[in-house]
Amino acid sequence: MLWFISFEKENNPDNKIISAKNETTFLTQFQKKYEKYKHTKQPRITTVFVKLDIFPETNSFIAKGEYTLINKTAQTIDTLLIKWVMTK
Repeated sequence: MLWFISFEKENNPDNKIISAKNETTFLTQFQKKYEKYKHTKQPRITTVFVKLDIFPETNSFIAKGEYTLINKTAQTIDTLLIKWVMTK
């Protein structure tokens, strides 16, 4: 199981909106860096449970949850790839 806890404020001044050109550059760099993992076998998410506490007065939320991952391939999976994005 993979656990996650996330806290995010919509109006956080550190959350920057990037231009289309910068986004394209970022995506190109991401693809080049992680292309080698393109065909790496990974488990599939089969169940998701999320508890979401919403705080409208502060434009924020707290999410706690759990994923269940199952290897649906015939191969042994020795590496779990996780894309983690965290904002300040």
